[in-house]
Amino acid sequence: MDYYLHQLSYEICRSCEFTAVGIGVLKSGNAPLVSVAGHRYEKSEFPVERYDPWHIGSITKSITSTLIADQISYGKYDFETPIASVLDHIPIHPSKNKITVKQLLTHTAKLQANY
Repeated sequence: MDYYLHQLSYEICRSCEFTAVGIGVLKSGNAPLVSVAGHRYEKSEFPVERYDPWHIGSITKSITSTLIADQISYGKYDFETPIASVLDHIPIHPSKNKITVKQLLTHTAKLQANY
């Protein structure tokens, strides 16, 4: 698996012309497998290393969606669940109580932009 991850990270970095790529795999009960390829910054001669800091950019939507999908797969709630019942520890205005998880994730809840 280590060799495959190394080859994969190198090939993604090269074929997509990225500055660097990092891949991590975590399997229950096993130590994490990590592979990196590329350089520390654009036009650098210094190779990226496993423990270098990474800027993950603006990916909060995809991370949030992934975590919500995980909770849905465990049956904690579904896409039609009102967010007021999911976020019961946060005060939500009564006019927003019926907004569903799906509406929140698909930007169809009619919430103010950049609040």
